[in-house]
Amino acid sequence: MYGNSFRGVFLFVYLVFDNDPWTGRWAATLQCVFRILSQEGKCDLISAQKSWAINNTNYYVVAGFPVEEIRKKGSGLIASTGTVRLQIDIVWEDVQISNSYDQVCPFHVLEQSDRF
Repeated sequence: MYGNSFRGVFLFVYLVFDNDPWTGRWAATLQCVFRILSQEGKCDLISAQKSWAINNTNYYVVAGFPVEEIRKKGSGLIASTGTVRLQIDIVWEDVQISNSYDQVCPFHVLEQSDRF
């Protein structure tokens, strides 16, 4: 998801966690490392490491990446393919539940005339 602010355009990544299937309630400390990689996945273009306390009322995580930083550090593959590679490591209460979740994401950025 993309969004505009006075600081520019950002690529936002949302992670949504479901309730505990047995009790319907939970609380946990969550640590995530988000990485935006070049299409070939060889180097980090930009990364963010964050910790959150989540529970059954606050169950999502958001990370925002400035598009200009991704463009500056990215290779020509971003422009030619229109995609970036998103990689996420997730640690839930000291247990690694995802090691390098990897997905190719579309990277279409609004043109100047499309902005609000």
